[in-house]
Amino acid sequence: MDLTNRERFMRLMRGQPVDRAPLVPCFGPWPETLQRWHSEGLAQDADYREVVGFDGDLRHILPVNAYLCPQPQPQVLSDEGETEVIIDSRGIKQRARKDGGSMPEFLAHPVETRGDWETIRKLLQPDAPGRFIPDWDRFCRAHADRTEPWYAGDLPVGFFGGPRELMGFERLVLCYYDDPALVCDIMDTLCDLWVGVFSRALADAPVDFFFIWEDMCF
Repeated sequence: MDLTNRERFMRLMRGQPVDRAPLVPCFGPWPETLQRWHSEGLAQDADYREVVGFDGDLRHILPVNAYLCPQPQPQVLSDEGETEVIIDSRGIKQRARKDGGSMPEFLAHPVETRGDWETIRKLLQPDAPGRFIPDWDRFCRAHADRTEPWYAGDLPVGFFGGPRELMGFERLVLCYYDDPALVCDIMDTLCDLWVGVFSRALADAPVDFFFIWEDMCF
């Protein structure tokens, strides 16, 4: 067999014969891993995927905004040396290492009150301008001839992961008991958003798999 990375992936997922199992990175290495590798002799311009012998990469995502639109502008609130307090593109206030070497410390989330939710809800409308890139039609035509597996979804597309990004873990799990109507309203809004956005996206540019983000293991 002479298979592309996409053909190999799709045949394996469908239970069909393949030349071999795909070897693909998903999230990739931590930044410090590559820094150490470079210090131990990896050429600065080397692609670690090629050095290891990976078959491409699984991180080819459909360029669609399926969350806050327009996105909040990231901003730095304070510089603390190795860390800084920021608000990211999902509106989450966090303390993060500048070198990206660990998970951040989450300090505040966009939805702390019902009033916050009414404001945020306006950013979760399926027909908001900017959900699709300006050259979407050209992308779709090129996408049809791809040789790598592409996917849709990812953070925060999931019915635990999405509300968690809006409220934070602790507030969300308490809200299941204290204010279930609010949780249902958030989930209904996210459902309408994702059905609306992905119905068009997947019709225009079919993908090979869908990534539902349900990061609930802590």
